[in-house]
Amino acid sequence: MSAQPPLTLPLPALLDYDGWVNHSGVADGAAALALWAVEGGEVWLRSSVVAGKSHLVAALQQEVAEGGALLAVASGGDGARPPEELVAGWLQQLGDARRWLVDVAAGALPAAQQLALFHLIERARRDGRPLLIAWRCPEEGGTVPELASRLRAMRVVELAPPVADADLLRVLRAELDRMQWRLDEALLRYMIVHCRRDLEGLLAALHRLHRRSLAVGIRPSLRNVQRLLAEEAG
Repeated sequence: MSAQPPLTLPLPALLDYDGWVNHSGVADGAAALALWAVEGGEVWLRSSVVAGKSHLVAALQQEVAEGGALLAVASGGDGARPPEELVAGWLQQLGDARRWLVDVAAGALPAAQQLALFHLIERARRDGRPLLIAWRCPEEGGTVPELASRLRAMRVVELAPPVADADLLRVLRAELDRMQWRLDEALLRYMIVHCRRDLEGLLAALHRLHRRSLAVGIRPSLRNVQRLLAEEAG
């Protein structure tokens, strides 16, 4: 079967449970978050590499839509504002929701944003609101002491990326469904063998192939994939 020509219209991100791939690396974490949605508490969702935290948090927020608010924190955008001003804006976004879900961009945050997160945790504790923070933060020493101590006191839930070929294929298929795009199974298997063999690398390669297809208006083929990988290898 030939690959479907790429769509030229931008598509919204559909981060729901229908597109979530529950493999061995995330099964325990997904179960822990389902329990959090019922029992509450404070949870720090983390991973050492790309593992689908944002997708899982967005899907969970839809499941608790009547009582949960999702706050996305982008790194650096508000870093020049004082922490008190930042947290006041975040509280306004979260409103009166019974549960707070906070998806923080991976990597280091400016100190002001870290201190604002600290104040947000304190506010959630004071008000007795269940709090979920998803953040792949830097190694030890990259977090201000106030925030580091609060994160350590939270329940830590770890996600891990898929490792087995079958799980990687399932994730790639789910991403293609989200993009409303199709590739032959043989192309996906070729990418798993010849691309950087981790979830982040495979997803990046898939999106590069998609952009290339949009730019030149061709149907992706094995030769196209081979040429793209050869060009990137130098």
